[in-house]
Amino acid sequence: MAISKDLETQILKIVAGLFNAAPGGTNLTELANLVEGGMSISQLSDALAANALFTKGIMAGKVTTDEQVAVLMDHFGVVADSDPASAGSQAEAYFTQQIENHAGFGKIVYDAVTFLASTTDTAFTAAATLLANKALVAAAYSRANSSSDLTTLQNVLSTVTGTAPYTDDDINAVLEGSGSTGQTYTLTTSIDVLTGTTGNDAFIGDAGTVSAADQINGGAGKDTLTVYTAASVDDIGATTAVENLALINSTAGFDTSSSSATAITFDNATTAQTYTVGSGVSSTIKNMANAESITITNSASATSGNLTFDAMGTTADVTVNYDGAALTAVNVAATGHASFVALASTGSIATVNVTGSQDLQLTLTGETTVTTLNASALTGGLTSDLGASASNTTVTTGSGDDTITAVAAVNYSITLGAGDDTLITADAAGETTTADTLAGGDGTDTLGIASAEAVGLDDDDVADNAVLAKITGFEQLRITDALGGDLAIDNLGYNYIQFANNAIAADRTITGFSSGATVEFRGANNAGNDYIIGMTGATGAGTNSDTLNVNLNADLTANDTSYTALLDLEGINIINVAANDRDTSTDPDTDSDGQEGYVIDLAGGTAGHSANISTVNISGAQQVSYTVNAATTALSTVNASTATGNIIVDASAFAGTQGITITTNSGIDTLTGSTLADIISAGAGDDDITGGTGADSLTGGDGADTFNFDETADFTAATAATLATNADVITDFTKASDILSLTGGANWSIVAGGSGGAGQAVLNAEGIATSFNAADDTLAERITAVESAIATGAAAAGQYAVFEFGSDSYVFVSEGTDGVGAGDMLVKLTGVTGLTDSTISTTDLIIG
Repeated sequence: MAISKDLETQILKIVAGLFNAAPGGTNLTELANLVEGGMSISQLSDALAANALFTKGIMAGKVTTDEQVAVLMDHFGVVADSDPASAGSQAEAYFTQQIENHAGFGKIVYDAVTFLASTTDTAFTAAATLLANKALVAAAYSRANSSSDLTTLQNVLSTVTGTAPYTDDDINAVLEGSGSTGQTYTLTTSIDVLTGTTGNDAFIGDAGTVSAADQINGGAGKDTLTVYTAASVDDIGATTAVENLALINSTAGFDTSSSSATAITFDNATTAQTYTVGSGVSSTIKNMANAESITITNSASATSGNLTFDAMGTTADVTVNYDGAALTAVNVAATGHASFVALASTGSIATVNVTGSQDLQLTLTGETTVTTLNASALTGGLTSDLGASASNTTVTTGSGDDTITAVAAVNYSITLGAGDDTLITADAAGETTTADTLAGGDGTDTLGIASAEAVGLDDDDVADNAVLAKITGFEQLRITDALGGDLAIDNLGYNYIQFANNAIAADRTITGFSSGATVEFRGANNAGNDYIIGMTGATGAGTNSDTLNVNLNADLTANDTSYTALLDLEGINIINVAANDRDTSTDPDTDSDGQEGYVIDLAGGTAGHSANISTVNISGAQQVSYTVNAATTALSTVNASTATGNIIVDASAFAGTQGITITTNSGIDTLTGSTLADIISAGAGDDDITGGTGADSLTGGDGADTFNFDETADFTAATAATLATNADVITDFTKASDILSLTGGANWSIVAGGSGGAGQAVLNAEGIATSFNAADDTLAERITAVESAIATGAAAAGQYAVFEFGSDSYVFVSEGTDGVGAGDMLVKLTGVTGLTDSTISTTDLIIG
């Protein structure tokens, strides 16, 4: 009996999707037997996804949706990008949705394999080809080889590509290149005498099966001995021609120099252990937790060493003591996953070379001898603090987004590569000099210097300009402490400034900005005093588009704390505010009480300087609270239509002559208009909206919104005809959901009555007008008629009537005296008809 070629291919694709591996001959036979016995491919996929090798191996520690999606994206060889129609973006969205919907991984992978086998979408051509090629290579490997080691089986497919369908030659080249033609040997509790093949063989054992008596000869090829829970030299046996030693979950340090291995991997080693390696041996250290440590001792004669890091820490450094009396150079590779490492040595390391594709935090603060840090070949991002270097130092970085801190009292030659890089530098005296050469490279780069240095370099004199001439390629300036004096930023050559500490001791004036400048507040503290921003030409006649970008970019935390930025903005017209949390590992609260995120004051210092501000645009994911100053008289627009954080705007003090248009997006927003006719439009979210005095247009958007009205102050029309043309309008009132709220002290109440004669409506027990006299056929006449019906009861502020006119409904609210007059309210509910009931909760009214 046998299965069809098509079924074999489906099995191989399922295994590739779940494990990114070939099954090997023994496993493939078992899987084929299950299918031959009646199990469907879908059921097989579910069974494999439930296997411990997947749940406790592939998905071990992958507990978030993003991490699980990343595994599937890697296995199917797709990468998300900015194009929503690309294969990667579509796959990421699909995997995310399926995981969030609690679909099983077996079903997710089965559906993905089925889709790729049949889709005609050209965006998926490469992904479909890649999966098909993996199946071809896996089939060829499994016909001749078996293994129980997942790493070995994954290595079979590690170089497969999807650029074109594979030929037999392509398949053979992949197998030869991956060393997949070797054999796998499992050691026993007896004395093992093993000789490998000419291929890349795998020898596997643990502390209970590997002993000093074992004789392991790898033969030709690049062979690997993998040992679990090793605790002494006896646990690695006697090896010959075994090039790689992998120590997994080792529990104690020991001397490995007797091994024939030229490369040793320490995977999830117990912390604070010391291992000795032979001369010329490369060490890979992986899967250690924050704040753990490991010591690798090299031979006394070794002058250089090779270290590879993979998944070292997640937020804090793992200390790696790389010792050797003669060490002067270390080559570091960042592979697999991001790593956080503090490197120390008993040697005198002068040169550190960094390569690889992963992000790496490499702390060198304990190494005063390092004079060269060369990461030009690194494509991941490098974060490195060089510490107290004792000699002049050269730094070169690669194409990632790098952050270098170099603040010793030495001269620096620093060249940053492509990427958006940051350099924090100054010697111990807080100075940069003509002996320093600092180059930002490509990308948007930031130079961070202390306040005293920045203020000291802005004089536009010969000495300052000579220093500045040695600083090139930086687009943004960061003040690393609180700004201690006034600053002429144009003399420094920047139009973008960052403040690491917002809390200035007195008002500070920064002049020389041009339109389009950016001020970024990074500190998790309040300004305390005013930043006076001077923009060249902004106060000149006829200028109406001078623009300032305000980036609020602190590290926000999960507490009821907000940070205030105070700005004096004379002559500036357009303010673009972006509110974000630069470290999202701890998110702030989002309860819209004004106690989180940011508060912006655009009329700090001399309030009258804000008179020219016409537009405030707000974006970003964090809460922003903005109170419009009375002096900001040109303001016409507050646009937060792209913001996803909560927005709080209070324009009640506005003293201009035009209404304000306020627009928000998806947050839980609190919006208060001016005394004029405003247009207020909120997006999704349960928003709180107050139009204020004036005939306002109010839009709540999705969500259960609250519309607030002060029945004593918001409406001043003295006649029904005037009130009819000065009603507030709710453009999207939702029946039985949105709330009308009185804020002037009155409570909602109902008068059921009225005769239905000319000039008087009939109101039912819900406050709904059920009929009008035929003569009352204008809006003003109906206002008079419902007011007359209300007047049949005992007069009280807050008595209301709901009636239809045309295709809209209106809510009339009496101020408590007979006749239509100042203080009576009218709210138009655009497009709403068929209201039949009402629910009152003191000052809140819901109509359905």
